[in-house]
Amino acid sequence: MTMHVIALIPRTTKEVMVVSDVILLIFSAVVAVSTMIYAGLTWRLVAETRRMREVQTEPKISVFPQLNEQTGMGIDLVIRNDGQGSAYNIGFTFEGDPTYFDAERPTDQLPIIKNGLTFLGPNQTFRFLLGFLFGDAFNKATQNPWSIDVSYENQNQRTYQHSYTIDFAQFSQLIIGGGSPLDKIEKHLDALQKDIHRLASGSNKIKVITQTRKEEREELARLIEEQRTRAGSAEESDES
Repeated sequence: MTMHVIALIPRTTKEVMVVSDVILLIFSAVVAVSTMIYAGLTWRLVAETRRMREVQTEPKISVFPQLNEQTGMGIDLVIRNDGQGSAYNIGFTFEGDPTYFDAERPTDQLPIIKNGLTFLGPNQTFRFLLGFLFGDAFNKATQNPWSIDVSYENQNQRTYQHSYTIDFAQFSQLIIGGGSPLDKIEKHLDALQKDIHRLASGSNKIKVITQTRKEEREELARLIEEQRTRAGSAEESDES
């Protein structure tokens, strides 16, 4: 049986050129695809680097109510830059009834709110007292939340806008039973005033105990002796 072997090796110069062109075409296609992939990865890396740089210089203004740390019974409105960049041309607008707990001083008429802020650095904070955790004004405020819209720019004049809801109902559970803190203070002052009056009128006399120097020395010696006796008793009980 005769076996016929077909040779795959090109026999003519023309066939060699055709094979070379095919190999070159395949190689060029691989290079082109690799270049496109590399370009895509490079573009993505550049975009992420630019975004990280923006985040590092991006402001973030937050507005929220917070308990006053000094009084413990007041509520502050806090304006704070939580971002890593500075904020410029900060403005405020309201939705709802942003009335101060005292009707004579509405929140939207406060200078810092009405005129805005020209600059707020990273981690810089403004706060001012709105009211207290008691009274009819506070009860009314807990039933009427309102919103404050904040607009500002970064150093490249890029504009940001955020909206925050100011709801005082979250503080209603902090009121301790038995009356407001001012009522308790008033009661303590009344009791103190009554005690002072009793002392001044002589109804409660202060007892004064006087001792001579000799009696003081004897009393001191007696106390020292009692202390030594107690120490000796304690050592005997430990040994037993």
